[in-house]
Amino acid sequence: MKDYNNKGFTLVELVVAFAILALIATGIVGIMSSNSVLFRKTKKDINISTSAQESYNKITEDLMQAKYVYIEGYTANTDISFPKTEPGSTTATLTGVQILRASDINLINDSSAVGTLSTFMSTMSTSPDAARTAVGDDDSFDSYYQTFRYMSATEKEEYERFLTAIPSGTYSPFTSASFKEENITTGDITYHNVYVSKIIIMYAVPLKPEYVPTSLESDAKELIDASNPGAGTRWKDNDFCIETIEFVNDKMYISDKYHYMTDINSSGSITADNNIYASDINYVTTGSSDVIPGVVAKIDGENDSIMLDVYFAKYDMSYQNKGMTVIRNSYVLHDAK
Repeated sequence: MKDYNNKGFTLVELVVAFAILALIATGIVGIMSSNSVLFRKTKKDINISTSAQESYNKITEDLMQAKYVYIEGYTANTDISFPKTEPGSTTATLTGVQILRASDINLINDSSAVGTLSTFMSTMSTSPDAARTAVGDDDSFDSYYQTFRYMSATEKEEYERFLTAIPSGTYSPFTSASFKEENITTGDITYHNVYVSKIIIMYAVPLKPEYVPTSLESDAKELIDASNPGAGTRWKDNDFCIETIEFVNDKMYISDKYHYMTDINSSGSITADNNIYASDINYVTTGSSDVIPGVVAKIDGENDSIMLDVYFAKYDMSYQNKGMTVIRNSYVLHDAK
């Protein structure tokens, strides 16, 4: 007898089944595609966020350990906004500023009035009265000499190296009311934004002999016992790095120059490709095509503090890292009274 219960699927049933499978497959592909896009976006988001945090940490950590600081940039007649995920524009009126500690400014100005910086600092070490007479301004002279007189020979050498690295110009002190002012009546304090284009920092780092070239080995060593030259020499504990951080368009460049460990000095100009540290700084342009990086400082010179906001933008995403950096060394932004 024939079994009429095993007839298989009809054509209509097969068509319906394939249609259902197609709908299910389309849904699965759509979910997988959506998850893939979300994954790529999340990965980009994490990468940019990590890069932004690393860049911000690098700036603030180096500022924190600074012994000397120079900041260059702009002030504006109105606050500049960096909210966009791509470069914006501003109609603000800008004024260039070069900011140093007051005594550093006095020393640079006094030395240029009577000769070279190197000659003047040498005269201060050997004949301070002659240096004072040459300046003819006791208040100006005392502002830097009261600290300079207690510096070791190494400290004086590094201080001169820092001042030599500062671009020439007209300087403002960190304690200027242009950056922080107090309302005498209410006691309210107003901080005015400085839009930063360059930072120069000097800080101490542990000296590693393997990075000292043979030609500088003798300079990088000191007597074990100053009263007993026959006891031999040892490596100095520290080297000093002059670090230049410059912001150009969306890029952050860092160049390091060591006194003794010159084998690890940065090469080329500050804006050489090998000195790029980050490529996602936000910025705005002005009507005159000037570029203002999204690096905004509020300076509290009396308390050796810098509040720093850094804006990042890439892949239609924007980030802002901000906080206050208190410099560990004393009297970096202001002079002792």
